[in-house]
Amino acid sequence: MQISGSAARRLIDSVPRNSHDARASRWRTFTTWCGEHGWDATEPGAVLSHLADLADHGHPTGTLEAHFSTLRGLRQIGTSPPASTFTTPRITTVKVDDPATGRPVPVKALVIKLRRSKADQRARGHEIRILAPGDDELCPIWALEEWLEVFAADGQLAARPLLRRIDRHGNIGAKAADRHTKDPLRRGGITAETVSDLVTSTARAADLTPTPTAEEKAAATAAKQEAYAAAGAAPTAEEAGTILKAWRTAAWAARQAVRRITGHSMRRGCMQAMLGAGHPAEKVALHSRHSVSRSAFDVYREKKLTWAEATTRGVLDLAA
Repeated sequence: MQISGSAARRLIDSVPRNSHDARASRWRTFTTWCGEHGWDATEPGAVLSHLADLADHGHPTGTLEAHFSTLRGLRQIGTSPPASTFTTPRITTVKVDDPATGRPVPVKALVIKLRRSKADQRARGHEIRILAPGDDELCPIWALEEWLEVFAADGQLAARPLLRRIDRHGNIGAKAADRHTKDPLRRGGITAETVSDLVTSTARAADLTPTPTAEEKAAATAAKQEAYAAAGAAPTAEEAGTILKAWRTAAWAARQAVRRITGHSMRRGCMQAMLGAGHPAEKVALHSRHSVSRSAFDVYREKKLTWAEATTRGVLDLAA
């Protein structure tokens, strides 16, 4: 179904902002849970199992009903809450102090304007600044310039989307096969899942993460079949749920024991590298668009102090 821009605005404005934010939060909670427990968000039993897990953690009936209403509606229309994250990159040159001489020197820089994001549902906008490193092979600005040259050579030098798909025939963006959308701003773009798949496959190709062997895949499949068979033979639905929950917990623990690199690893690794380089947590949180006081940011910190950072250093000497 197509509607006019005016009708779309009225529909969006008819939903209070706090209601929109709550629905987006419930959907994020659900998809995060699915990823952690090995579920596909489209599986028939995913919502019910998620609600059961919330109940196991003590959430009241009202919370479960709110989550159920949101997830049922979103799954029926086959979408998630609109995020509308548009990015506008701008390459410029700035002057920064040279660590060796203390004098200002020109350095190429990238300014990224996030018009809206998961952490900015009210679209206030956020600006991220990136300085070019000395090595071109590790420079995101150099990579962006090369990517824009590809667009220009193909006659597709437009502002959006920046990240575009390439099919097996080498066609780029809107020219690529099987990627049609009525939104011209998103035509030919890729999704977050595509980015994650690319990072994961590249990490495996570089032997940074292990590839499951045929025996391991067969064992995992057999364990799943045995769990579902046992659940099917269980005398009550409660016992069946307990069996499946135990299997999912064991499968999740097994995945956690193996080193994984996903799309989120790029964000996590960057933040940990910033913190490890000695940048204050407040500045890192500003770059990553986190609140430094929230637990969501705290999970990125290293939990172990180095010997140089040991809090007892010098204290026992004073006591002596």
